[in-house]
Amino acid sequence: MSEKKININFNRCIASNNFLKKYNSKPTKFKLILTYDVKNFIIKLSKKAPIELIKPKFNWIKCYEPEDHLDALVKKIIALKILNNNSKILGYSFKDISTVVRFKDNGFKHSRTLDPKKDLKIKSINYGVETIEKHFNNIDFDKKFKNSKADFFIVRHTIEHCYNIKKFLKQIKKVITKKSYVLFEFPDCNRYFKNFDYTMLWEEHTYYFTSETFENFLINNGFKVIFKKNYKYPLENSIVFLVKISNIKINNKLFFKQDKINLLENFKKYKSFLKADIQNTHNIFLKYKKKFPKNIITIYGAGHFTSIFISVYNIQNYIDFIIDDDLKKINYYFPTGKIKIEPSSI
Repeated sequence: MSEKKININFNRCIASNNFLKKYNSKPTKFKLILTYDVKNFIIKLSKKAPIELIKPKFNWIKCYEPEDHLDALVKKIIALKILNNNSKILGYSFKDISTVVRFKDNGFKHSRTLDPKKDLKIKSINYGVETIEKHFNNIDFDKKFKNSKADFFIVRHTIEHCYNIKKFLKQIKKVITKKSYVLFEFPDCNRYFKNFDYTMLWEEHTYYFTSETFENFLINNGFKVIFKKNYKYPLENSIVFLVKISNIKINNKLFFKQDKINLLENFKKYKSFLKADIQNTHNIFLKYKKKFPKNIITIYGAGHFTSIFISVYNIQNYIDFIIDDDLKKINYYFPTGKIKIEPSSI
């Protein structure tokens, strides 16, 4: 493995949440570079979208994460008997509210989520995890949580969004004690690489973890794994890690040796397949439109998967409508390709 880094360039990207009111609007384009840092065994965006572009422009934009596994997960954690009725359980963001509620319903009274205004000093009305991270990283938690450290800190579907991930982990360590536990959850990207699926890319995701790369990342940053589990879903699996701070320095250079070889091979294939895949996919739409010029082509769902699909394959000129039944999105233009959003009733 002589390579140090492998880059894949994605041009002409547009923030998928920047819906346009007028067709003649000019959305800002930016470049994303997906990098496999071979030496550090991690995949990330080395060229990111400007943070001001990914901040939500509308208060009706919602994030949805898979939750069917949460009942079983909370039950499993309770069964470990690492918590008691006096344990302080703390959720990081709005994505953790439903997990915190489950703990509260199971008798853990001291369960809450960080308050955006009181705890993080967020004054914005429209914001997402990008704003929460910025404020979280700037709070003096040594002072704020001096006498009330969390025994259990929940961080679901957030770490893959980090712009300053090392500072983020340092801040987490200030919120907890050496005896505390942290629950991380993030999307599993392994299937995307194996299946040459480029819709994995999203300007709001700065890191693309697999179970192995995340465990290596944890070890490098002073955590030890208590348990890990991959919850399977049709679209993308959710990986959960329960960890705590480790005082032992581990030399993990020989860890994941075969996993590193496998990921390098998969990422190389992922990169080499892209050029031909773009051409072939683009030709499918081109040939169809030539053969059936009056036929309408639509894509269902005005979300980030649709955005990157249109962007990667450069097919905006072949799509007549984006179909979405979110009433807030209808009559806007989808930012990627400036395509009109219509309800399924049409």
